[in-house]
Amino acid sequence: MAILTFVGISAFRGGKSNPVGTGALQRQLNTIGGEVRELKGKLKGFARTSEVETLRGEIRAMEARVASSGEVVALEGQIMALRSELQGAVKAADRTEAGVARIEGYFLERGIKGQ
Repeated sequence: MAILTFVGISAFRGGKSNPVGTGALQRQLNTIGGEVRELKGKLKGFARTSEVETLRGEIRAMEARVASSGEVVALEGQIMALRSELQGAVKAADRTEAGVARIEGYFLERGIKGQ
């Protein structure tokens, strides 16, 4: 009989020894679950650590292939030297063309006059 009385009193209390009722606990868990789902949705577009490491390796490889500023300056100097050589060759070609035109003119004039 004592056992039945103890079970009856426990059932009558309805879990009053638990300070947070099961309904309140369920609402809190639902709120936390919603927040977790929201965070998962926001984090979906972010890269994983492995992806970041892969990108870091690719960037290092690209940096190794890129010329340093000293190399770029040296190349610019070589380009300027080639450009001045090319301009000199263009001027020489222009002078040669002008000379050939004078010679052609001279011979054409002599040919027309019959000399």
